[in-house]
Amino acid sequence: HTVGAGSGRPLVVGVSSQNVGVATSVTYNGQPLTLLGTRTNNGNSYRASMYYLLAPPSGTANIVVTMSSSTILVGGATSFAGVDPVTPFGTFVSADGGGGAGSTSQRRARSARW
Repeated sequence: HTVGAGSGRPLVVGVSSQNVGVATSVTYNGQPLTLLGTRTNNGNSYRASMYYLLAPPSGTANIVVTMSSSTILVGGATSFAGVDPVTPFGTFVSADGGGGAGSTSQRRARSARW
């Protein structure tokens, strides 16, 4: 993943796994990321987690995800610039359901330049 230069540039990584495999470690360039939040579905068969690193070094480095067991895994990463370094994230919000339309609601306290 490539992180640009500038201030207020968190890196966010999403990890989704089947059979509730748990990420025991998520790193960028050897630096550990912090868990932002996790959602496990009601059937306990899928898990989605988000991790972050507030000030990763600029440049290109590997994101390494270590799982607790063998599992089917999907991951993604994005980095931002111009984010408030004091309160870069709101409360983690998640939902789970089957057969109907799902929804979540969140309020943004202030604008961010993404």
